[in-house]
Amino acid sequence: MKRLVTWLFGLPTLLILLLFALANRHMVQISLDPLMPEDPWLAVQAPLWLVLYAGILIGLLVGGVAAWAKQSKWRRRARHFRRELEEERSRTRQLRRQLEALREARQPLPAPNTTSAASAEQPPLLAVNK
Repeated sequence: MKRLVTWLFGLPTLLILLLFALANRHMVQISLDPLMPEDPWLAVQAPLWLVLYAGILIGLLVGGVAAWAKQSKWRRRARHFRRELEEERSRTRQLRRQLEALREARQPLPAPNTTSAASAEQPPLLAVNK
């Protein structure tokens, strides 16, 4: 299903981008000298589609870097909590090992003696008739 959706949206998008590039093949001059536009010291000739696609790509990269930088606080907190979780898991494993060692070392209690002197001294239970 995912592959079908990718083809349904990807193929028309690719076709539109290709048609846009074919329709805008004429050359444009890109100048980085605002003081002398008629004789710039740095100018590049490129097709219009390339200029627009490069602008989109640069915008995507800058936006991605900005989003990545903005999320640094959350990545730092996630690392902190991951370390804390590992410490707690380690402590839990240590406590379980200690508990098992205590269970293995524990001596069973002796069985109660039913014929002891204390049980002989108790008065018999009285039966109550209703």
